[in-house]
Amino acid sequence: MGPLAIAAPGSPPPSQLQHHTLSPRQKPTTPSPRIEPRPQKGNIPYGGPGIYSCTVPGTVALTFDDGPYIYTAGVMDQFATYGFKATFFVTGDNGRGPLDANPSGAALVRRMLAEGHQVGSHTWTHTDLNTLSDQQQRDEMLKTEAALKNIIGKTPTYMRPPYGSCNEACGAVMKDLGYVVAHWDLETDDWRYQADISISENIFKSSLAETDPKTGGRVVLAHDIHEQTATRLTAFMLGELKARGFRGVTLGECLGEPEENWYR
Repeated sequence: MGPLAIAAPGSPPPSQLQHHTLSPRQKPTTPSPRIEPRPQKGNIPYGGPGIYSCTVPGTVALTFDDGPYIYTAGVMDQFATYGFKATFFVTGDNGRGPLDANPSGAALVRRMLAEGHQVGSHTWTHTDLNTLSDQQQRDEMLKTEAALKNIIGKTPTYMRPPYGSCNEACGAVMKDLGYVVAHWDLETDDWRYQADISISENIFKSSLAETDPKTGGRVVLAHDIHEQTATRLTAFMLGELKARGFRGVTLGECLGEPEENWYR
């Protein structure tokens, strides 16, 4: 894979998908599921403006977008060392074809679940949902559901819109499909600073220093498709959490939701 492009300041982070020539409309090996009524599970609202912050004091949800990729296993290894958990928002076609047709990618998703991490949807092609029609947005979600159902036997109730872009119409679609729209309140900008990841480390450290573990928490955005994130930033963040008395937990846990509500 060639080097990832770096977006100009203020523009959305580049997607790994944009650097491959595979068709973005390849289908998962299982068909999209037929839509059945999707009642609310738990108290976290589906759709709408989404969630940005943890509600359980002393928790930090480290979330990783755009994988799984060749660095994802190393990220999970580091979490295992600390006994912390992460949330991975995975793409259905991350540039190597449908996720459920990729043995290594599928194995990583199964490992996420087996080790207690949370698996969420990051759409099929990592396209800005606000540029798509209602039906195209549904297609993005349902294709990813089909692939994950084939891999782990269930589908997530949490999704992260690419670029954090999900307007009112998009939020209505996600509500209808039964998804918590998951944003963040601490952006590491790791995609931007791969050449000097210490900048992302300082962003994380200074933001965490402003948070009292007795009263607050954080939802952190990073990307497991980047080498410096996997080899340096992840270890730094985990060490800071432990040193400052925070627990590294899944997004669902930092919102006080039991695991049974993270999937259907």
